[in-house]
Amino acid sequence: MPGDFIVLAQQSFEWSPLSRLKILRSPIRKHAEKAYKLHLQQLLAEYDLAMEQLQVIEDEVAAALARIPLAKPILAMKGMSTLAVAGILGEAGDLSGYAHGHALLRHHAGLNLAEASSGKWKGQMFISKRGRPRLRHALFMATMALIMNDEAFKRQHEARRSLRSRSSSSYETSSLIASQSA
Repeated sequence: MPGDFIVLAQQSFEWSPLSRLKILRSPIRKHAEKAYKLHLQQLLAEYDLAMEQLQVIEDEVAAALARIPLAKPILAMKGMSTLAVAGILGEAGDLSGYAHGHALLRHHAGLNLAEASSGKWKGQMFISKRGRPRLRHALFMATMALIMNDEAFKRQHEARRSLRSRSSSSYETSSLIASQSA
């Protein structure tokens, strides 16, 4: 039976106090400690190397963003990091080509509302997600950073959340939010 095998395996791995004492006195223990210390030192060295490489990349990204005129006002916003701005601009491209922010959100990020309906049956509204997933992720992370770090964004987010909870459907909510931002 499978249950008997599990019980037998557990019993075979349980160490008695005598076997634990033997291991503590064993010369193998000293070698194992040295091996674990060496491995830990190697892991810490790898971590330091990775952090140095990450810093070099972040410096390169900051230098590239300094050459982009539209990046400066976005970076001036409280809570926006260089990597967040680079992610948005890298996925969206030149922001001056968009007539309105909704074009970026709806067409490129795939944050437009869609509805599954047929004939007389009306389905539920949902986000289409037909755009770029990395752009959606970058926008989400930047939005969360803004909400956490900027009080004005935090108040606006709370107001929209309370508006959404009072509204009866997601379509009404989206139309109210769109009318407020217009």
